[in-house]
Amino acid sequence: MLTRRAVEPWRGMLDLPGGFVDPGESAEEALSREIAEELGARIVQVRYLGSAPNRYVFSGYMVRTTDLAFECTLDSTDNLSPADDIDGIEWFAPSDIPLDRVGGESIRELLTKFVCVEC
Repeated sequence: MLTRRAVEPWRGMLDLPGGFVDPGESAEEALSREIAEELGARIVQVRYLGSAPNRYVFSGYMVRTTDLAFECTLDSTDNLSPADDIDGIEWFAPSDIPLDRVGGESIRELLTKFVCVEC
């Protein structure tokens, strides 16, 4: 499952759901919070996939981050509700992910690693 971005940068492009880690929050806590905020779902299982450096404009400033990617199993996918920074959800088999429609080099890099692991 990939999300469609509702905001810049890369508005309208595919992305992974997520966001920034708040001060005092672990990456796993941020992941659970962001999935709840953006999809209305609860994570029941998680597997770390990897990380990649990223750089983009946020609130008028160039921001450098390290993006972390996780494979998640949700409690249910029946009532997912796109919210916050996403305006849609699209489902793909790993080998069918259209990398040319993914915004952000770091996310394309992480998804490429995921697809190769699933091959």
